Amino acid sequence: MSPEILLLDEPYAGLDPQGRGQLATLLSGLPQTRIVVGHDLAWLRTVCDRTILLADGRVMADHPDERIQASPCPLCGSQ
Repeated sequence: MSPEILLLDEPYAGLDPQGRGQLATLLSGLPQTRIVVGHDLAWLRTVCDRTILLADGRVMADHPDERIQASPCPLCGSQ
């Protein structure tokens, strides 16, 4: 099996910090497109190069990761 797209829903749930780091390293090395859903924006930034923030079913931000990191969070008013 060699999927073109991986869809992951909070893949880090239940992992300790070491496991989260190992998972990030593994995912970052995969050639597939990754769609990762989660609440831990800091962790998601380690494995994704584009971030789309949703709130109430609406897109609040859609930027390359560097721009999301450099701008205030549109949902909470902070970084």
